[in-house]
Amino acid sequence: MEPATQLHTSRPTTPPLLVSIADATRLLSLSRSTIYELIWQGEFCPVRIGRCVRLRYEELKSFV
Repeated sequence: MEPATQLHTSRPTTPPLLVSIADATRLLSLSRSTIYELIWQGEFCPVRIGRCVRLRYEELKSFV
């Protein structure tokens, strides 16, 4: 049997448009409470999709 080949080896990875609060805590090394505090202070503008809260990756990047 021949080994499987990858089809998308040269495709560049793009950052996500939106990230969850849990992902934001890992990306910024901040607690969940601190992330919500920053939202309440107006540092981040959350995107709500139903009951889900997401943050724009670009906002997190510019915050740093």
